Amino acid sequence: MTVLQRGLAVPWDVAFAPDGRMFVTERDTDRILVFASADPNAPLVGSSTLPDSKGFEAGPMGLVLHPDFARTGHLYVCMTRRSDDDLPRLAVLRFRVGDREESDRIDLDTTILEGGVGTPTESGCRMRFGPDGFLWIATGQGHDASASADPDSLMGKVLRVDSDGAPAPDNPTLPGATQRTAAYSMGHRNPQGLEFVPGRRDPFVVEHGPDENDEINLIEPGLDYGWPRVSGGDGPGGAADPVWASGDTTLAVSGAALALGEAWGAWEGDLFVATLKEEDLRRFRIAGDGRKLEEKEVLFDGRFGRLRTVTLGHRGALYLTTSNSEYGEAIDRVLRVEPVGDER
Repeated sequence: MTVLQRGLAVPWDVAFAPDGRMFVTERDTDRILVFASADPNAPLVGSSTLPDSKGFEAGPMGLVLHPDFARTGHLYVCMTRRSDDDLPRLAVLRFRVGDREESDRIDLDTTILEGGVGTPTESGCRMRFGPDGFLWIATGQGHDASASADPDSLMGKVLRVDSDGAPAPDNPTLPGATQRTAAYSMGHRNPQGLEFVPGRRDPFVVEHGPDENDEINLIEPGLDYGWPRVSGGDGPGGAADPVWASGDTTLAVSGAALALGEAWGAWEGDLFVATLKEEDLRRFRIAGDGRKLEEKEVLFDGRFGRLRTVTLGHRGALYLTTSNSEYGEAIDRVLRVEPVGDER
């Protein structure tokens, strides 16, 4: 385990440019941070403050770079912000970022998606470009459970759009909807993680339960995952069952990533999930066709406090962020877990 950066205020997501730069969203300061590399104590070479954030749980969260970032310079951020009608709304913003010599140039290009009335709570938003080339966005309910069950709302959904924000043309029509929209699935409470398995189009989504039944769901087109009618599966109304649920407690599961590469040995292909409440990293074995997860191991139990994000990055390592800052503190870190070493 290596500490790369210290003194951050809720770093929510991490992404890496082909030239080695490390991008971080810092939720509690409304900033995008650019570090020169993923090396320990690499200098901060650029930053940008996002306007109109609603703060608390709804500042800049999900972060992803365009698959052809070297050509486009496009960076995407998901947040809840104050819109023109003065209501807090989900927004996915696209920025154009300068090259290494102009890392402090982070210019807002456009808003590719906006809608749904959010709140500063239960508004998690994780994004990834899928193997199909579309941008997938998992959104929280925004403290309004009815939004998850509303096929016309962007909240409590998994969304699938192109790089300009247009709905994917083969998206399903959700139950109760009259036409295709940006939404790919519904009935989600507060997703915090989204990860793809090689060879599959559809991702796993990791989400908070209420006071029980955190879930990991295998997302399939057009399905309703049950919230607010049911959590944890085996409920009424034909809701899709999760592939894993925490039962009568919550772990506050958050970011998720697969360990890929031969250096991970027997752990290659396993799903790693960060937890906030339990302050650890959990390893899951993906069984069969992905419809079952077997919990295998707990790592770093309480060692770094609340863990928000885990993502696969340079050299096949896993990168973690902590989420311990509050009331103006800035005590969080970005960590690197190598595929070999005492963590194994």
